[in-house]
Amino acid sequence: QEFIVPGTFNYFTAHFVPFIYILAIPFKLIPRPETVIVLNVALMLSSAIPLYKLAVRLGGNKRFGLFITTLLLWYPTFQYITLYEFEMLRFSIPILLWMLYFFETRRTALYFLFVILAILVREEMGLTVAMFGIYALLFAKRRKEGVSAIILGLGGFLLIANVIMPALRGEDYIHIAAGEFSQFGNGAFGIMRGVISQPLLTLHKVFNPLKIVNLFMLAFPLLGIPLAVPSALLGIV
Repeated sequence: QEFIVPGTFNYFTAHFVPFIYILAIPFKLIPRPETVIVLNVALMLSSAIPLYKLAVRLGGNKRFGLFITTLLLWYPTFQYITLYEFEMLRFSIPILLWMLYFFETRRTALYFLFVILAILVREEMGLTVAMFGIYALLFAKRRKEGVSAIILGLGGFLLIANVIMPALRGEDYIHIAAGEFSQFGNGAFGIMRGVISQPLLTLHKVFNPLKIVNLFMLAFPLLGIPLAVPSALLGIV
């Protein structure tokens, strides 16, 4: 990483992934490549548990739960993510599914626990949590859960990106992905201001042909059914 982006010898200055220390424990006990592979697959497959419980609750029967869970396990993108190398962002899938389950079951303490866990998966996950908060506030009409998720998500993202990661680097800091958004401004605050003040440029970035192709690849295996519920797609913006 240091050879690609100078100043990122400490990997946490490239991506803030504290959960990697949890995975380091079994690797310390069994220091083999197979340990990482097994942990990766096991954690990804664990996504089936909250999804099944969520589907049974919303669909009303176990057959529907099994059907939805099978769709996830057969979903090409899910399989690709599981098999492609190893990084921490993928583990947001089971954590977010547990967050959704506890949101739907109104188990507030566990919901907020998984909101915080999601934010700690990687620095940009705070933005995803904040977008879910907007959904919870505007569409689910759950003010406390929505506003709290927005505050925690945005606050966590700004704290990690603007305070913790620069402090770990100890010199002039530029996030590894900042180059992708340099036309909006510098730093997290500058980019956020630019996104709001330059709506045409923002739309151009959002509707990039590559992003449209990726969206098609995500929707096609599901026959485009998720696109029928635009409010549920808020987080992909």
